[in-house]
Formats: sequence, C-alpha cells, structure tokens
Amino acid sequence: QGDDRFFVFNLKIAELFLCLSTCVDDTMFPAEELCQFVSSLFAKSKVLRNKDLMETHLSPLITCIPGLIASCADDSKGYLLEAFTDAFRDSKVDCKLMLPYLDAVREMLLPEKSGIWFTEIDLGLSEYRSAWISELPRILLQSIDKAPSVTKVVLELLLKIGQYFPTTEFGNLRPFIQLFGTKCK
Repeated sequence: QGDDRFFVFNLKIAELFLCLSTCVDDTMFPAEELCQFVSSLFAKSKVLRNKDLMETHLSPLITCIPGLIASCADDSKGYLLEAFTDAFRDSKVDCKLMLPYLDAVREMLLPEKSGIWFTEIDLGLSEYRSAWISELPRILLQSIDKAPSVTKVVLELLLKIGQYFPTTEFGNLRPFIQLFGTKCK
C-alpha cells in the first residue's frame, strides 16, 4: 500500500510540472527529465496492485501526453512514446483508461481538434503511429460486447484515420476497411 501512495504522490508531482511547463522555461525542469519521469510512472502503473487507484489517478496524466510530446525536443520523446505505447497496448478495453488513451492517440494522429501538429520528421513518431493504429482492430473486436462507448470511439477514430490518411498503407486495417465497403488494393 505504501507503493501505491508514492505512485499517487509522484503522479500529482508530474501533473503539477506538466501544468507549470506551459509557464516555466525548460531550464527549471528540463523536458528530457520530465519525459523520463512520466515514462517511469507509466512503467510503474503496470505493477500496481490497486488498479482502481491507478485508473483514477493516471487519467489526467494521459491527457497531457500529446502536449508534452509536442513540446519536447526529439531526443527526449523516445522514452515517453515507448512507455505510452506499451501502456496503451497493455490496457484492457473495459479499463477506465481506455477512453483517455484513445483521446491521446486521436490527438497525436489527427491534429485538427487539438491544434498540435506533429511532423513526419518527429523522432520515430511514424513507428508509434503505426503501432497505435494496429492496436485499433484488436480494441474494436474486444470492446464490442464489453464496452460500447469504446467501440463507438474506435469506429469514429478508424473513420477519421481513413479520411485523414487515404493513401496510407493500412496493413492490419485492411480486413476492417473491407468491412466498410472500401476496396483495398
């Protein structure tokens, strides 16, 4: 139980620094260290015993990930992108965190709502984009009976991806695109 308290305490510290990062320059708390700290929290969340506690307190941090990744230098993003992607893959569809994860993925894939633009030259971002997109069919199939709200969000996200990236090679999405009546070559 002591580990859980320290985890929550560290999450609150991370939230505080993320809120202050918009007002304070990078010399006070370097972005690279913040990315490492936040990524260590994602890693720690995997081994917590109290999943309800983790789900309650990790959600605000997940919503800050796109902004943090957009504002960090390329060499700082790797830790955080890896930790975020691993946590996203490991998240269960009926977990309270699935919707915040999907919202963060949507912001990083489709910048129209958030106004955060990620360029293709961002360090390895295309690799992580592919990883997030390839998880969507699994999430969709698992959520149909368990979590209708997740199903709706995933379907909307898949539709937006198809509209936003019409020429992209979809790989794992090919069977789902065919379900919607689009021919894949």
